[in-house]
Amino acid sequence: MCGIAGYIDYTGNGNREVLASMTDAMLHRGPDDKGYETFDCSGAHVGLGQRRLSIIDLSPLGHQPMFDDTGKHAIIFNGEVYNYQTVAEKLKQRGIRFKSNSDTEVILYALREFGVEAVQSFIGMFAIVYLDVEAGKILLIRDRAGVKPFYYAFKPGQYFIFGSELKALFQFPSYQKRLNTAAIADYLRYGYFVGSQTVFQHTFKINPGSYIQYDLAKKSFEEKKYWDVADCYKQPKQKMDEAEAVHELDKLLTSAFDYRMIADVPVGLFLSGGYDSTTLAAVLQKNRTEKIKTYTIGFEFDSYNEAPFAKALAAHIGTEHTEAYCTTQDAIDIIPKLSDYFDEPFGDASSIPTYLVSHIAAKHVTVVLSADAGDEVFGGYNRYGYLLKYRNGRMAKLPEPVKELAGTALRSSGYKSWDAVKKRPGLLHKLQLFEKMSESSSMAKQNLSLIGKFSDSEIAALLSGVNEKIVFENSEEPYNKIWENGALGFDDILVWDYQNYLADDIFTKVDRCTMSASIEGREPYADQRIIEFMAGLPFDMKIKGTEKKWLLKKVAHQYIPPALLDRPKIGFGVPLEHWFMHELKDLVNDYLSSDSIQQTGVFNKTAVLQLLSQFRKYQTPDSANKLWLIFTFEMWYKRWMS
Repeated sequence: MCGIAGYIDYTGNGNREVLASMTDAMLHRGPDDKGYETFDCSGAHVGLGQRRLSIIDLSPLGHQPMFDDTGKHAIIFNGEVYNYQTVAEKLKQRGIRFKSNSDTEVILYALREFGVEAVQSFIGMFAIVYLDVEAGKILLIRDRAGVKPFYYAFKPGQYFIFGSELKALFQFPSYQKRLNTAAIADYLRYGYFVGSQTVFQHTFKINPGSYIQYDLAKKSFEEKKYWDVADCYKQPKQKMDEAEAVHELDKLLTSAFDYRMIADVPVGLFLSGGYDSTTLAAVLQKNRTEKIKTYTIGFEFDSYNEAPFAKALAAHIGTEHTEAYCTTQDAIDIIPKLSDYFDEPFGDASSIPTYLVSHIAAKHVTVVLSADAGDEVFGGYNRYGYLLKYRNGRMAKLPEPVKELAGTALRSSGYKSWDAVKKRPGLLHKLQLFEKMSESSSMAKQNLSLIGKFSDSEIAALLSGVNEKIVFENSEEPYNKIWENGALGFDDILVWDYQNYLADDIFTKVDRCTMSASIEGREPYADQRIIEFMAGLPFDMKIKGTEKKWLLKKVAHQYIPPALLDRPKIGFGVPLEHWFMHELKDLVNDYLSSDSIQQTGVFNKTAVLQLLSQFRKYQTPDSANKLWLIFTFEMWYKRWMS
C-alpha cells in the first residue's frame, strides 16, 4: 500500500523537484519510504514517484520505483496482489530469479513477460504504472472493482500526469483547477463523482477493470477494459442446487479472506455486527488460535448504533474486540480534516466514523479488513426490497396512472409538516419512498430516485447559471453503458451499484480514511472470484421472497446462530439531523451563510437558504443529507480553491 505519482512531460516543466513535490503531497499514504526516478524516453521526460507503506517484505528490497534485471523496465505500484507467490512460481519456470519477497517484483516481471494480459492472473487491489523504456510505452492499470484510486489529467501534446490522489496532480506546474459543472451536478445527485469524472475539468479516474496504454513517441493514449462486472451477469446461469452453492461459496470466501491476511505486519478488521463483517470475522477466527483484533464504532443514538450487536458477536466468535463511540466532539474535530484527505467534495457522512475507527485501529495494526461489497454482491440493500415490493407486491396491482396521481397529490400535500407524520418516522419514510418511486414506471429511474439526493429540478435550481440541458441529459448517464432497449432488469441494478456506488463512494471512503491513518484497508468481498460466482447464480439465491442475502446467510449460519444476526438492517449512518440542529449549528451557519455562498459562487444563494430553512422546519434525515452535500462542498472549496 502506498501513494504513487508521476508525469509524462513534453514542456520542460517536469523535473525531479516537481516529482518529489507530487509524491510527498501523499506522505500519509506512505510514511516508511520514498523514491523518485526520472527518464528521458522516446522524446518525453518521464517521472515516477512513490511513498511506501511497508506491508510485504519490509526490507529495502521492496523499494520503488523498482527495475528489472535489464534496467529497461520499471514499476511503481499501490496495493497488493495476494496470489503473487503463485504467479511467481510460473515466472520461475521461465528462468526468472527474484531478489525480494515483494509482490511488486512479481508484478514487474509478469508484465515484462506477458504484457497487460498478466493482470488476468492477479487477485488483489492495485494501481500500477509500468514503463517499458525500449518500447517507449507506459501501462497504467486499475484493479477490477476500483478498490485503489487512480487519477490522471492531460493536455494534448504537452503533459499527462497521474497519481493516487488529486493533491499529487495539483503540484504539477501546468495543472489548473477548473470546476466541472456537469460533474458537480452528479455530485448533488449521488453524493459522489460517478465513473471517470472528477470535480475538475480535464481530470479523470481510470475506470475499474481498465488500463491505459500511453505511447510516448505518438503522445497519445487509449483506455481499454480488461474486466467488466457486466460480463459476469451475461453468462448462462449455473445449474446448482442450494447445498452445492453454499459449499462452493464457503470455499471461495475462505480463500478470499485468507488471502487478505497475508502481511508482514499486524492485521485487524472492522466489525459492524452485520452479516458481511460477522461472516468475515467468524471464518477467519475458526482456524486461528491467536485472537483476531476487531474494531467497532458506536453512537449515542440507538437508531444508529450497532455497537452492542458487534460486541456480542465478537464475544461469541472469540475476537479481541475494541469498541469506541463517535461523539459530537469527535465529529467537530474530524469534519474540518475530511477535505484534506478526500481532495474533492465527498457526500457520504459515514466518512466521520470511518475516519475515527481507522485512527483507533492504527494504534494496534497496519492492515485492516473491511466487509464492503457484500450488499452489492449478495443483494443486501433495503432499497432492493423496496423495488421488489413496489413492482411485485400489492402496489403492482395499482395501474400506473393511479400511482402517478397519488404521488403527485402526495408531493403537493405538505405531508412532512403534518404532526401525525412527524411523530411517526416509519410512516414518514414510507411516504417518502412512495413519493420518489411514483415519479416513474421505469425500474432504472425508480432506483435512481432511491439513491438520488437532489432531484433534477432541485439541481438546476441550486447550480448558478448552469445549462439545465446538461443536468437533465446526464441524469441517467451512468446507466447508459448497461441499459438495453430502455428497460433494466434487477441484475443491471446490481451491476450499476458494483460499478459506481461501490467504487466511487464506499471504496473511496475506506481508502481515504484508512490512508489518513497510514494503514492499509483491504476488501475481501471484492475478490473477483466471488462476484463471478454469484453473478452466475439465479436471482433467488441472492434475494428469495423478501429475504435479502439469502446465500450468504446460509453460509453465515454455519458459524453463527441466526438469533445473533437476524435483525433489521441499520446501515452505517450518522445522526446528522441532531448534530446540525445543535452542536454543529454554528459551523453550518458559518459555511452556509449568505456571504459564504456568494463568495464561493457555485450555488444559488436563494436555493441554499431555502434548503437550510426547510431542514430547520422538518429536521428529517433526507433534508439533513441534502444539507450535508452543500456543506461539505463549501468546506472543500474553501480548502482547495480559495
